[in-house]
Amino acid sequence: MKKIVRLTEGDLIRLVKRVINEEFNLDEQLRPLSRGIVPLVKTGLKALEGQRLSPEALNSPKGQWTKKVAGFFNKYYRINLPLDGNWMNPDFRETKARYLKEKGLPVYVCKKGDGYCNDAYAGEVTTKEDKKYYEVLKQDMSKLGIR
Repeated sequence: MKKIVRLTEGDLIRLVKRVINEEFNLDEQLRPLSRGIVPLVKTGLKALEGQRLSPEALNSPKGQWTKKVAGFFNKYYRINLPLDGNWMNPDFRETKARYLKEKGLPVYVCKKGDGYCNDAYAGEVTTKEDKKYYEVLKQDMSKLGIR
């Protein structure tokens, strides 16, 4: 026996948002904790990998800072991250998480409604120890001649 279910556009949007939120919640429960550092799991941000930032966002002060940090990571790790200012790039997020772990800083992945990050930055990798992060980053940048 088949049933026909009619969904409005609003119903469909709510359903998609619920599936995405449940995926994040499931990943939160399964993510192992190690010495207070939450490792970034590739599958945890799977829904955001295709996310594109607007040209305005890429050229914003945050985008410009991301370009500078990506350039630093390229020299520091001898890798080739794009210098487009996209802080949601999965490779940039993983590299930033790696750097934070190496410096002994706790890794924090922003979530919608967490009260710490802007909801628009859900999925961004950061730390709650901003002052120490910027101090360490500034020292490492100066060692490589980046201002």
